[in-house]
Amino acid sequence: MIRDLFQHRGNRWRGHQNTACRSPPRRHSRPCYKSSWLQPIRSSRLAVHPDILDVPSALNHESPVAWVVNGKGEQDRVGGWGSLFGDEGSAFWIGRQALSLLAMLLDGRNQKDWAFLEPFADVLGLSSNANSYDAGLMEWYSRLGNPRASVASLAKTVSDMAEHGIIPAQRIMVEAATLLGAHITAARHKFPDTSLPWSYAGGALQSRLLRETLAGHHGDPLVPRLPPVGGALLNAAQMAGWNPDERWICKTAETLRLAGISS
Repeated sequence: MIRDLFQHRGNRWRGHQNTACRSPPRRHSRPCYKSSWLQPIRSSRLAVHPDILDVPSALNHESPVAWVVNGKGEQDRVGGWGSLFGDEGSAFWIGRQALSLLAMLLDGRNQKDWAFLEPFADVLGLSSNANSYDAGLMEWYSRLGNPRASVASLAKTVSDMAEHGIIPAQRIMVEAATLLGAHITAARHKFPDTSLPWSYAGGALQSRLLRETLAGHHGDPLVPRLPPVGGALLNAAQMAGWNPDERWICKTAETLRLAGISS
């Protein structure tokens, strides 16, 4: 039944813009840009706190966006401009920075970050023979069926390397945290009279190091109780006239956890 309801509402959650996009957005009104894919995320975070600042780091390979909503229902966003010029701090951005660093090590433009070369090249399956790294990198790139998703998946490798003390990887993760943190700062400035805790979603922010770095500057995050799919289910239940309570949220969270579905 939940599956049928989820499918019934699916088109509204998958990128169809609201007709209100034909008129200019107003401050504290719902911005139209990419709002449909954010709705399940917002709903899943409102299960935690009525005043919330959510930082999805490029879910579904979109660009990072901070969405803020207060207890009065006023909303605004920062970021989310798309991958061409608004990708700061995303998992794809982290992976791309790592590949760029590897390329500069291979052709000699970087002469100091050698600690990064071998462990990262091993993850890509490149030969340990330094002379064949160049060809191996281009071969790896040519085999990618979905380049953006494949590059984004490297963010976990960079985070793991950073946690193992590899300084160039740490530098990339700290820079990603700085870029995502700018979203939080700007979003809070939009509602200066409201205390806004922040929460998160998306691949990059599954990194403990990234979250802890952000927490050091912006306070501890509220741990999401539901993944974005849970937010979609919450929307569906409400639109069907149900009244999801605490027990419903806990049961849904546990069901999704057992199914391997996370933030």
